[in-house]
Amino acid sequence: MDINGDEVSDFTESEESIAML
Repeated sequence: MDINGDEVSDFTESEESIAML
């Protein structure tokens, strides 16, 4: 998972990753 969220699609997933952290 890319925390930076370079891709728009990954950006939505990055939010969930930050919540886990």
